[in-house]
Amino acid sequence: MSQKRILISGAPGSGKSSVIKELESRDHCVYHEIIRELTQELLRTNDRDSIRNPLEALDDYIDFNERLFFARLQDYFSCTTHAYAFYDRSFIDVVAYMNYFGQEPPPYFDTYCARYTYDMLFYFEPWEAIYAKDEERLETFIDVLKLNDVLKHTYTCLGYKPIIVPKGSIESRVAFIEKMVTS
Repeated sequence: MSQKRILISGAPGSGKSSVIKELESRDHCVYHEIIRELTQELLRTNDRDSIRNPLEALDDYIDFNERLFFARLQDYFSCTTHAYAFYDRSFIDVVAYMNYFGQEPPPYFDTYCARYTYDMLFYFEPWEAIYAKDEERLETFIDVLKLNDVLKHTYTCLGYKPIIVPKGSIESRVAFIEKMVTS
């Protein structure tokens, strides 16, 4: 039996991580977002109030992005006995964010993104009613809307056909995903 890699991506603050936690509580194999840990580390040495996104505070954005990219790629290659593995964001998101901030991704990032693909992409659109800035999420909702366009564009350029997850309760969103994955 081959494992299916199911990607959950989309706009910041749109409910992805809550859905991932619910999938995990239902005994699905999940790989959690790791950017928050890296962001906390970065923000300890910078003035939070002067930046909208941690990537803006970097002296060496390549090092930070490579660490994030390869950590997510490591999750991609992690072995599991589950039929499905769910990923909260991917290495492709790193490329999209770099593009959004006008940073040049190393050419080999594109090679990895084209070579290592996910079986399905569930996409979460911006949802202002649930969006909230916090200690690591620094973008305004206007930033989120613009970033959303770049994320979707990056995925579609790589041949993905995002499955838009309808807005609703966590349970209804998880039920939608589970139904789509098993049909």
